[in-house]
Amino acid sequence: HVGSVDEEPGTLGFAHLFEHLMFGGSKGFSKRALDQVHHASGGDNNARTSFDETVYESDVPVQALSSVLKIEADRMTNLTLTEENLANEKKIVTEELRLRAENDVVARILMTVQTRALAGHPYGHSPIGTKQDIAAATLEHAQQFYQDFYRPNRAHLVIVGPVDVDATL
Repeated sequence: HVGSVDEEPGTLGFAHLFEHLMFGGSKGFSKRALDQVHHASGGDNNARTSFDETVYESDVPVQALSSVLKIEADRMTNLTLTEENLANEKKIVTEELRLRAENDVVARILMTVQTRALAGHPYGHSPIGTKQDIAAATLEHAQQFYQDFYRPNRAHLVIVGPVDVDATL
């Protein structure tokens, strides 16, 4: 339950920025741990941000499920947020914004129409955000955003496949 509708003026694109920051490691796991578990098991992971939600997807065989759940639980409560990681992800998100929005004529037109037609509405800006707000993001603001929105009671966990229900719960 965190998407661009949760952003305030001055923080447009923060949910999307956080989509990236969530891969920065946690107290109990390194920055690369999630990718390592997925790749070692032949799995894949990805994330996406929309108006209403940020979705983190893990596609792994059942043998890797326990490892993925441990990492997910830790990053929901113990994410490592550093100036270095924030600076790096700000660059990546800004480049993504440039490629997907600024350099795409249709995207620019749609974003202009959206901004004007829905001015003042939570859907009145694109989840990708703005360069200005991403550039202004501080570590303190990132820590507050994490505390406000990345809590287990705001998350939905969906597990599909041949799992032992009791062991998984």
